Amino acid sequence: MTFRAPPRAGGPVSLIGTSLFVWLLLTTTVEGFSAAELGLSRTREIMTVYAVVAVTLFRRPWRWWPRYLKYSSASLVVLVSVGYISWMLDLGSALAINFWAQWMIPVAAFFLGLSFFPGLWPTWRRILLTYGCAIAAYQAVILLFRLGAEEPEPGSTFYAARTISASLAMTVVVAMVLAATEQRIDLRTRNILAGLLGVSAILAQHRTVWIALVIACALLALRSARLGRSSAAVLGPALSFGFLVLAAVLPLLTRISLLPAGGEGGEAEGGLPSSFEDTNTLGWRWDMWASRMQAARSWIEWLVGGMFGETPAWGPNSDVLVPLISSHSMFVDLLSMLGLVGLALFLFLVAVAITSRGNRLSAAVVIVWALLAYGIFNQWPPYGWLVLAAALVSSGESVGMSVPSKFEVPRGSGRAGSGVTQSATLDDGAQ
Repeated sequence: MTFRAPPRAGGPVSLIGTSLFVWLLLTTTVEGFSAAELGLSRTREIMTVYAVVAVTLFRRPWRWWPRYLKYSSASLVVLVSVGYISWMLDLGSALAINFWAQWMIPVAAFFLGLSFFPGLWPTWRRILLTYGCAIAAYQAVILLFRLGAEEPEPGSTFYAARTISASLAMTVVVAMVLAATEQRIDLRTRNILAGLLGVSAILAQHRTVWIALVIACALLALRSARLGRSSAAVLGPALSFGFLVLAAVLPLLTRISLLPAGGEGGEAEGGLPSSFEDTNTLGWRWDMWASRMQAARSWIEWLVGGMFGETPAWGPNSDVLVPLISSHSMFVDLLSMLGLVGLALFLFLVAVAITSRGNRLSAAVVIVWALLAYGIFNQWPPYGWLVLAAALVSSGESVGMSVPSKFEVPRGSGRAGSGVTQSATLDDGAQ
C-alpha cells in the first residue's frame, strides 16, 4: 500500500506552520546566547506544544502515514502525555512542566515536521541556514571584541572563550550542511559559506560538536562522490576539517593558537590545546550517566520510565547525581524518562530514516547522523526532531511514501525537470 505525503498547506495555514517553526526554534535555543543573558519561562515554551497540537489536529497528517509511523508516533504521544499528567497530579504542574518540557517540546517539533513536510521544508531550511549564519556572526562579534566570555573554570582555559552553547554550535553545523547542499546557491558561494560556518562551529570549542562536524564532512564527501560534484559543496567543509586539525597540531609545533583562550596575544603555552585534552566535562558526564543507570528501578520503570510517576532515576526526590537537570546524553535521558520503550521507538525511527534507499544521503539524513553523535553527550535541540520527521517523510519506497513529482529535480541540477531524480525538498528547496 502506498501512502502520499500530506498536501501542501496554503495561505494562513502555511503562515501558521512557519510561525510555529520560528517560535519553536528561537524559544528552545535563545538561552544559548550567553552574552545576551536571554531566557524564556517553561510555561511560555509549553504554549508552543499546545499550538502544535491544535495545528496537527487541524491538518490530520496521519491520514497519509504508513502504519509503522502511526503506531510509533502514537506510542510516543502516550508515553509523554500520560507521564506529564501523572507527574502533574503527583507533584504539581510547575514541577511536571520543568521535567517533561524536555520531551513535550521535541515531540511537538516532530509532529510539526510530519504535518507540513514537504511543502514548508524549503522555507524552513532557509530559515535554519539564516539562523546558523546569524549565530556565527554573533560569535564572531563577541570574539573580536571580547564581550560576554564566561569565567574560566579551575584547571582549564578554553571554557573562558565559549560564547555560545553547544546547541547553538550544533545549529551552525546544521547550517553548514544546508549551505553545502543548497542547490539554489552557486557552488563557489556554497563552499565559502559552508567553510566559514564550519570554522565558526570549531571556534565555539564544544568537542561533541566537533565530532558531529567531522561526521557531517565525511558524509557530504560521500554524497558528492555518489551523486555528483554539484550535489554538495565539499571543499568548504573539508577546509573547516583542516582548520580543526591545524588547531590541534599548530600549538605542538609553535606557540601559536588558532582557538580562543589559547594564550595572551594568540600564543599557546605549548602542547595540545586544553580544548582537546581537558577531561573535566567527560568525567562528570560519566558520573551522571553511571548514577542514573545504577539507580534501582522496578521492571515497569525500566520499561516505560517515568510514565506513571517519579522514578529513582530522575525526579526532584531522586538520589542520583544532579537529579534536576539532563544527564547530558540523549540516550541516557530517553532511558531514564521514557524507558526501554521510548528508547526503542526513537532508535527505530532513526534507523528507518537513515537506512532508507529513498533518502540517498539527503541533507536531513546527514544532519540526523551528526545529531546522533551529538546526542551521545548532549540532549538534541528540539528542531532536531523536526529534521528527523523530514527524513522519515522523504524516505521514499522503503516506508511507502510518495512525494509529488513537482518536488523532484534532475540529479545534480537545481532546476525542475524530468529524468533521473532526487529529493529536491531536502536538497535544494525547490518548490
